[in-house]
Amino acid sequence: MMTISAAPPAWHQITAITVDNRAPDDADMRQLLHDAGGNHAKAHRVVHHVFIHLPAEPPVQSSGHALWIGDRRIDQYHEFQGGITFRIHAAANLEALYGQPVRFVPDVGPALPTGAAFPDLTGRLSRTVGERWHHVYRP
Repeated sequence: MMTISAAPPAWHQITAITVDNRAPDDADMRQLLHDAGGNHAKAHRVVHHVFIHLPAEPPVQSSGHALWIGDRRIDQYHEFQGGITFRIHAAANLEALYGQPVRFVPDVGPALPTGAAFPDLTGRLSRTVGERWHHVYRP
């Protein structure tokens, strides 16, 4: 009897999203103070680290892949073993991503849908350092 195995998912098909609230480092604190107009009392003391877990690394090529969540381009993201990560300093900016489709847009060619929307974390995640939320996407 012959067994047919499914092809592995494409590199851009999200397997999970994790949001990890961490204490700000010095660079984060400068950004948080800037966002609060220099007012230390209004500056939040948490940074949301977003991890997008992928089944494989993005391909190495001369053109890049921009990460878009809804109508927002994530300008700076970094690879980690198992996916990509970026930081969100303001809770309002994180909330703006809730329910929005996630996609990669190459410099050349059509957008690559990930098959996932950013999770709505309303009531599940606060501004407390140490909180973590993880959502697994099943094919």
